[in-house]
Amino acid sequence: MIRVPAGAEVEVGATVAMVMKSATEVAGFVLMNDLSLPQESFYRPPVKLNCLDGFLGIGDRIRARNEAGDPAVFKLEVRINGELKQTVRFSQLVRSADKLLADVSAFMTLGAGDMLMLGCDTGRPRAKAGDRIDIGMPALGTLTNTTAAEAA
Repeated sequence: MIRVPAGAEVEVGATVAMVMKSATEVAGFVLMNDLSLPQESFYRPPVKLNCLDGFLGIGDRIRARNEAGDPAVFKLEVRINGELKQTVRFSQLVRSADKLLADVSAFMTLGAGDMLMLGCDTGRPRAKAGDRIDIGMPALGTLTNTTAAEAA
């Protein structure tokens, strides 16, 4: 259950994260739902709208890199209350998974268990309190989050 501000819509940030085995080695992949409050700039969002407590849904199924396949061909579907709202194709993101890892590793040391999200597509669908969000990909299963209004 993810609590959202009463009366507010949230943007669903369906993505996949690399789970690190070491600073440069990927152990596997996991589904993530990076919720945020709607914002004017997709590329420079205010942190206070994007990093709220409890707004990150993390899948319970980590698949090894050799089992999950090539991130360049990952495709996930986002359904809200059973209705298909978005298809995310990772081949269309700005950076490949390997390029993202190289870029981040150039200024940050990653350790075992750290997760690096591959990114979200534009046109993120919106959800509100009471909605069920399913993010699915055959190799990683389905991450399901339900939303509820915060207590006043």
